[in-house]
Amino acid sequence: MNTAHKSFEIKVRTFTQHLDSSSIFANTQPVWLEIGFGVGKFLLEMCRMFPCINFIGLENDGLRHKNMLDKLYKRSISNVRILYGNAALSVKYLFSPESVEAVFINFPDPWPKDRHEKNRLFTAEFACSLASIVSPRGHVRIITDVLSYAEHIEMLMIGSRAFKKSECFEPPIQFPTTTFQDRFIEESIPFYPAVFRKVEYAEP
Repeated sequence: MNTAHKSFEIKVRTFTQHLDSSSIFANTQPVWLEIGFGVGKFLLEMCRMFPCINFIGLENDGLRHKNMLDKLYKRSISNVRILYGNAALSVKYLFSPESVEAVFINFPDPWPKDRHEKNRLFTAEFACSLASIVSPRGHVRIITDVLSYAEHIEMLMIGSRAFKKSECFEPPIQFPTTTFQDRFIEESIPFYPAVFRKVEYAEP
């Protein structure tokens, strides 16, 4: 594995070694991860709001990844790095156990047709991968506009026995919106945010 130090891009050469956030950021601040940053509105605003947090953005769309790099190089932001790759594989193999304090997943593709269900990000295995990388009492915040998918995600997260559903982050945070969220609010389309907190000791 090789990372481009003093660059916004994390370049992965192998899945056999975990990312070293202290080397990537040259500090030991907490790490928050956004999976699927899209056009970057949420991630950029979070970086501004929380300068003492190290942010990693993960995206599997090459054009969105490139566009985000262009945006970052035009801004004076030091607390973010981005990674291009498959979300499920990256979470499973690249992050050290309990190395991430918070994970954000905003409007993952629900793949609503039965024949496409295998393409969904959220599986029992993915929920367990999240449980592995999130630190005790850390958070996973997920938003979807599909009620059935929200229910499916909750079942998987609780079913991992590593998370409990929570009313909010602790301490509570007023999060920025995403571009999808802005459109849904404008058009009065419902969406379903959920926060899951990692339990200190997983149930047997």
